[in-house]
Amino acid sequence: MGMNPHKKVFVVAFGLSLFTSIAADAKDAFRYPEAKHGGGELRYVHDIPVATLAGSPKEIGEQWGALVLKPGSKLTESVDEFLDRYHWRGIYGVALHAGNAFISHFPPGNVDEIDAAAKSSGWPRELITFANTALDMRQIFHCSALVVEGPRSTTGGPLLGRNLDWPSVAKLEDYSVVVVYRPTGKRAFASVSWPGILGCTSGMNEKGLAVAMLDAREQKDGAANFNPAGIPTLLLIRRVLEECGSVEDAARLIRSAERAAPLNLAVCDRKRGAVIEITPRTVALRDSIDGIAICTNHFRSAELATSKECWRYESLEKSITGDKLSIAGIAKRLDDVNQGELTLQTMIFEPATLKLHLAFGDPPATKKAMSEVELSHLFNEAVPH
Repeated sequence: MGMNPHKKVFVVAFGLSLFTSIAADAKDAFRYPEAKHGGGELRYVHDIPVATLAGSPKEIGEQWGALVLKPGSKLTESVDEFLDRYHWRGIYGVALHAGNAFISHFPPGNVDEIDAAAKSSGWPRELITFANTALDMRQIFHCSALVVEGPRSTTGGPLLGRNLDWPSVAKLEDYSVVVVYRPTGKRAFASVSWPGILGCTSGMNEKGLAVAMLDAREQKDGAANFNPAGIPTLLLIRRVLEECGSVEDAARLIRSAERAAPLNLAVCDRKRGAVIEITPRTVALRDSIDGIAICTNHFRSAELATSKECWRYESLEKSITGDKLSIAGIAKRLDDVNQGELTLQTMIFEPATLKLHLAFGDPPATKKAMSEVELSHLFNEAVPH
């Protein structure tokens, strides 16, 4: 029996409308322009925007501003939306007023980067400063991480997988970018980032040390949730990648630093994985169990643990007694703990081969196919002028 002509017209019209809507969304999605600036370049590796920045702090800041911040300037038009969505409005004025006080705790090179980036991008200097300190003053991340040591991996090498779960504002997920830093006199590293963030939430360096930040704000050591005299967390994690080559090195550096806020740091080098539990008062290293380290948004060490209830942790914990895990297997477990519209990025680092597998975009990112970025040559190649 044939379709009713009126119904057929409706179906065709609906299909055209849906196609037009999808095409419009694709057209409207933000996309970084490929470009070069000084010793830096932004290009696409498969469908992933990758910005490579090299040189002194001033040179890196200028490149970062021109290649990443300036194209992402539309985000600066949504400051009020960010403040309301993240409940930052109450601290925004205080933070801007105290901007010079906060920036006095930034490593000197980072201050030079901010100054150069503000000049080359047109972003307000105080907004960049706020973007790199605000996370210490209020919990936002609700993430999950799974670290698999070599003997438990089908690749034979360690793997670190993580979901970055963060409420989206102004289609923030579309502005995701891999920034490869090659700072003079320091280790090269890659950071999965957004415009305005010169620190690091997720990254890996040329030695194969991979890290992922996860918020945690309930601890039993009595430490305050914010230490205004500490190094901003995002910049402390960046220091770890610039200066360290192993889990032990990372823990040692973090212990030696004045720390701004509590957090978990999932870490993995080419030999082992662990979780470093951090407060302004305490640093506890939590080792893997049978080659698996799991991390969500609470502490589990004897020094810091309060409540251990977390459905995401319990789901990932099943990996401890299972078979060896592949890239696809870790991706499946990360998908099992996705948090819907909060899961803006999902990724897996391979320290042994210096590869990154990454997906982002309309959440949950775990529902998207990951693209592979080989970081090894990006850590070393020169950008032709």
